Amino acid sequence: VAAAYLLNKTTSLVSLKFAGELGTDELAAASLAQTLWNVTGISLLVGMSIGMQTVIAQAFGSKDFHAVGLTVHRAAFLFVLLLVPLSALHCTMGPVLRGVGIPPVIAGHAAAYIVRLLPGLWAYGGITVLVCWCQSIGVPSPGAWAWGGGWVLHVGFTYAGFHAAGLNGIAYAASASTIAVLAL
Repeated sequence: VAAAYLLNKTTSLVSLKFAGELGTDELAAASLAQTLWNVTGISLLVGMSIGMQTVIAQAFGSKDFHAVGLTVHRAAFLFVLLLVPLSALHCTMGPVLRGVGIPPVIAGHAAAYIVRLLPGLWAYGGITVLVCWCQSIGVPSPGAWAWGGGWVLHVGFTYAGFHAAGLNGIAYAASASTIAVLAL
């Protein structure tokens, strides 16, 4: 489990390494966008998953498999309800960032970057539900293997995206690798 989280978090370092190759404004924008993505997206999903994991583990332990399935379905539905306003928030980041004094060039790049991370945020919601379910029933290794494969794909996707579309390609690569983890 620890290895899976480590691989998950080091993908952003790969993205930032390539963004730094483009220049300081691009690195600042990518750093800002990834920080906002983590704080306003990932942290909320992980926080919600903690309660879900407890309920699933208790239901599984009492062999109430109907309650396990019901909890997983309810959690997925609640994640969708959370992701809709989060997506709207992320789509309005440009004016918000400029409003708090971020230089317009960096704010523009960061806003574009975070919008391109949105498909990955939705995939991360699905991953979170599945990983919590697996961990709650005592099968943690699929998540680790999926994140390992996703990390390898992320390096390749980021290299290709960097050369094909610069900063936008790096952001798309981050989303694509997260979607790949969900598929794995």
